Amino acid sequence: MITSRIFDPKYPEIKEYSLVSEKLIVNIINMGATITSVICRSDQTDVVLGYDTIDEYLRFDNYFGATIGRCANRIRNGRFDLNGKTYKLDINDACNALHGGKEGFHARLFAAEIQGDTLIMQYFSRDMEEGYPGNVSFRVSFTLCEDTLSVQYQAVSDKDTIVNFTNHSYFALQGQGKGTVDHQLLRMQASRYAENDENRLVSGVIKETAGTPFDFTKEKAIGTDIGKKENEQIRYANGYDHYFLFNEQQEHRVEAYDPRSGHRLRITSDLPGFHFYVPDYKEAHAGKGNAQYKGHCAFCIETSFMPDAINLHDPCETLLKAQEVFTSVTTYSFQ
Repeated sequence: MITSRIFDPKYPEIKEYSLVSEKLIVNIINMGATITSVICRSDQTDVVLGYDTIDEYLRFDNYFGATIGRCANRIRNGRFDLNGKTYKLDINDACNALHGGKEGFHARLFAAEIQGDTLIMQYFSRDMEEGYPGNVSFRVSFTLCEDTLSVQYQAVSDKDTIVNFTNHSYFALQGQGKGTVDHQLLRMQASRYAENDENRLVSGVIKETAGTPFDFTKEKAIGTDIGKKENEQIRYANGYDHYFLFNEQQEHRVEAYDPRSGHRLRITSDLPGFHFYVPDYKEAHAGKGNAQYKGHCAFCIETSFMPDAINLHDPCETLLKAQEVFTSVTTYSFQ
C-alpha cells in the first residue's frame, strides 16, 4: 500500500509517500527522491536519520536519505575529460565536486507516480546541469515487499556522459537519535578497499583489508578500530569514509546487526562496491523529532561505482554512452 501527504506545509508541492507492509513503513519525499524514515513496525523504531522540514534538508549538506546524482562521491578538482573535451563541474567540497554539486539530484523536485506497489520518481537533468554533458532521463523506483525495500535506478542520455547513482541513507539500527553505532556488528563481502589521500579523495591505490582496520570480512563492531589514528587512512578520514570493492565471486552483500536493539540490516547490490561512511559530529546536530545526532550516530553504505572513476580508469565504468540504458538495483532488508 502507498499513500501520500504534504510533507511540509511551507512547500505544498513536496509530497511524502508512505510505502507500507506488515514489517515496515518507508517514507519518501519527491524532493531528491529522499528516504525520510524507515520504521520497523515490530517496535516502531525509526532506523534512519532525517529532518522534519524541507528548509533543513536544503540548508544542511548531510544528504540524509537522498538519491545522489549525477555522480556520487568526489570528482577531483571538479573536472574530467570526455571525447576530447574538458568538463568543469560545480565545486562544492574544497576544490572538488561532491555528490553531483550544490544543486545535484538531492535538491531537485521529482515527478512521482504510483504503479501498484511501486513508487516511481522521475527527473529530467538537462545538458550541462552542474557541468555534466547530456540530457539525462532518470528514474528511481522504490518497491517494498515485506521487510525488503528494492531501489532500482534507470537512466538514458542523448550524449556520452558519466553517471554514478546511490542512496545516501544514514542507518541507525539503535534508533535514530539514540546513541552511537560503535557497538553494532558489521560484516562485508569485501576484502579490498580504495585508499584516500589527505583530502578524502580516492587515490587509485587498492589495498587488501586483511590485517587493517578495514577488515570486516568477519563480523566486527564498527567502533573496534575506528579510532586507530596510527593508521594513516583512519587519520585522513577521522574514521571511516572509504570505498570498498565487493568480492567478485561472492554475493555483493553487507550485513549489520545491533545486539542491543535486535535490529538487523542486509544490503545487496549488483554494483561493484560501496562507500562506507561513519559521521563524527563533534557537536550535537538537531534532527527530526527533536533528536540530537552526536558522534558516530549512524553509518552509510552507499552502493556505487568507484568514486572519480572517470579520472582513474580507462575504460571508465561510469561512462554512459548516448542512448544506452543504465540500470541497477540495490536492496535493503530490515528486521
